[in-house]
Amino acid sequence: MIGTLPQARALYMAWMLNAGRFHEIAAGYTPIAQQQILRELEALTFFSAAYAGIERLTALFTQIALSLIVWRAVSQRKWKLIALAIALHALADAPAAMLQAGYLPPPLVTGFYTLLGACLFAAFAQRFFTARST
Repeated sequence: MIGTLPQARALYMAWMLNAGRFHEIAAGYTPIAQQQILRELEALTFFSAAYAGIERLTALFTQIALSLIVWRAVSQRKWKLIALAIALHALADAPAAMLQAGYLPPPLVTGFYTLLGACLFAAFAQRFFTARST
């Protein structure tokens, strides 16, 4: 949710800029902030917006999958599964921390999260559909 709101705001501001109505929503900002927003919007490309959207979707998949592991571990009182859930949460948080520290580039981190989200989603989908077919 935290990453989605700024993206939604940027999309709305870009739409207003394209419609020639940017001044209506930018009136509450200082002139320096207005110029900064305009520079950011002018630098926005389809690929940078799509990149952000993919990152949010994979983060959502990852969080849902990790939450399901925690739920299953707690409901079945399986200590090994709880340890796995803790390890996977740490693994999922490590690249973001390394990105913030400047150790990893954003495309590598997004690639990691895309792969992690896809693997977790595939594992749960496979187990879900296998359980339904038997």
